Amino acid sequence: MPPAFLDAPRRGAKGHVGRAATGTPGAAPISSGEMQETAMTTPAAITVVETDLDAIASHEGTVAILVPAEGTLDPGARRVDRQTRGAVKRAVASDAFAKLSDGQAMRLAFPDRLAAEALLILRLPRRCDADLALRGGARLAQLRGDHALLILAGSHGRAAGIAHGAALRGYAFADHKTGDDAGKPAKPVTAMVAKPDAARDGQAKITMIARQGRLPLPQARKVREKRGRSMDHTGIDDPDIGH
Repeated sequence: MPPAFLDAPRRGAKGHVGRAATGTPGAAPISSGEMQETAMTTPAAITVVETDLDAIASHEGTVAILVPAEGTLDPGARRVDRQTRGAVKRAVASDAFAKLSDGQAMRLAFPDRLAAEALLILRLPRRCDADLALRGGARLAQLRGDHALLILAGSHGRAAGIAHGAALRGYAFADHKTGDDAGKPAKPVTAMVAKPDAARDGQAKITMIARQGRLPLPQARKVREKRGRSMDHTGIDDPDIGH
């Protein structure tokens, strides 16, 4: 299910924050001096599938794995490590990974024995809130380039939130394209998970929140505060969102 955020903040031509001009009924009115209206491209499609370790090596695009600060690898990350002859363990043991904060990622270009253009290692705790999951997903989208993204989310409780953050960030990125690329949809996001039905339920919850005009993004806090709205009703801290 593609993301359906109504008021997704983005940077305008002069650095001003703007919102998606979706024309969807029920979108909150915003004064012309406060936000910049811009037309956005087609959102990235999100697909949730059951984990298939044998399919990882043949994915053409970008592959992302989730690794907590302590460096423990889940089954998907272990398979990628084995496929790349230990590249994941070496990266996780590096100073570069140690310097990452939760929600940040490192990129390995042209990983050995993978069809992917790049491997992303997102530092993310096994348990995290919805805000961090969305930010982590957005970081993956920022690093994937113009490639389809496969997220090996496994049994992570925030799989839906991570995928949604990646799709929304890719949506905003596509909106800045010019020339022949303008108007083209962002490349798809696939979340490979242990329990696809649960992840799809989580995705439905996030979409419902979006259709109510609530903004589950870190930038939304500044927008809401500027407009004098309480963050208590945004859904960003709802423990059920992102599961």
